[in-house]
Amino acid sequence: MSMKRTRLIELPEDADLPLKGFVRLYETNLRAERKTPKTIAVYNYVLHKFIDWFAEEYQRTPSLADITATQARLFLVYAQEKPKWQGHPTLDGASTECLSSATLHLYTRTLKTFGAWLAREEHLPLDPLALVRLPKMDQKQLRPLTEEEERLLIGTYNDNNPADCRIKAIFLLMLDTGLRLAEVVNLKDADLDLDNGFLLVMGKGRKERSVPFGFTTEKVLRKYATFFRPDPATPAIEAFFLSPDGYQLTERALPMLFARARKRTGIQRLHAHLLRHTYGIRAQEGDMPTITLQHYMGHSSPKTTERYVHAGQSEKLKRARGYSPIDKLGVRVKQSPQFNRRRR
Repeated sequence: MSMKRTRLIELPEDADLPLKGFVRLYETNLRAERKTPKTIAVYNYVLHKFIDWFAEEYQRTPSLADITATQARLFLVYAQEKPKWQGHPTLDGASTECLSSATLHLYTRTLKTFGAWLAREEHLPLDPLALVRLPKMDQKQLRPLTEEEERLLIGTYNDNNPADCRIKAIFLLMLDTGLRLAEVVNLKDADLDLDNGFLLVMGKGRKERSVPFGFTTEKVLRKYATFFRPDPATPAIEAFFLSPDGYQLTERALPMLFARARKRTGIQRLHAHLLRHTYGIRAQEGDMPTITLQHYMGHSSPKTTERYVHAGQSEKLKRARGYSPIDKLGVRVKQSPQFNRRRR
C-alpha cells in the first residue's frame, strides 16, 4: 500500500517579520504602479482590518507566516457575520445589517491580490491565498430613476442661483454621461469641450475615454462656467467643479450633496451610482449599441455592460404590457359583486 507524502513548503527567513511591514511595502508598490488614492485606501483598509482581527483573535501581532488560506477564510466569515456598524463611534447598535455580498467580494479580492503580490515579489514561495475562492455576489436587478424622479431632481434646482446651478450641472452631467463620482470630482476644465458637446475623462485603470452630452446639459454647464464658477484658488487647480472658495471638490463632498438632495426632493434611494445606472439603462432603452455603451461607461469587461442590456429590456417590458401571454389568450375574468363593492 502506497502512502502519499505531503510536501512541506519551507518558509523564508523573514516569515516571522510583522505583516504590517509587508502591507507598507505593498502600499509603496501600489503607488509606484500609479493606482488611484481611493484604490490604495481601500486595500489598506481591508488589510488592516485583517491585521486587527488577527491580533484580537490570537492576542498577538500577525507575521508574514500568518497570511494563510485558513486565516483568510476565518476572517471573511467573521466579517460576513459581524454587524456592519459594530464598533462605529456613533452607529454601533443602530442596525443589525451585515456586509453586502459586494463588500465581501471586495474584501476577498483585496486579500487575494495581496497574496499574489507576496508570491510575485518572492516574499513567500507560493501564493498563500490561491485556493481562496471569491464568494458569489447577489445579482440584484438594476432600478433606474423613473422619468418623474429625473424631472423632479432636475427641476428642484434653479440654474439662476449660483449654488443650485453647480448642483444641477453635476446631476445633469451624471445623468447624461454616466460618469462615476470620482470622475466628476476629477474632471478637468480643459477636458470639457462645450462647443462640441463632449468631454475627456480618465477612468478606472487610467484609461481615458471621450463621452458626448446633450444640448440641455451643455446649456447648464455653460451657465455655470460663465457666471458662477469661481476662479481657482491657485494656478495648480485644474478641476471644473469647484467649491465657492475656488478649491477642487473632494470625494466626500458629493455624497453630502446627494444627502441634501434626498431631503430636498424626497427621493430617498438617491445616490451617485443610481444616476450612472439610470444613464446606462436609458441608453439601452434608446438602442445604443452595447459596445458603444461599454466605451462611454468605461467598462473593462462587456459582462458588466450586459447588466444594463438586461435592465433596459426589463424597463421596456414593464411599459409594454402587450407582451403578456395571458392577455393574448383573451380570457375574460368575471368580477365578483364583493370585489365591486370594495372598489366603491
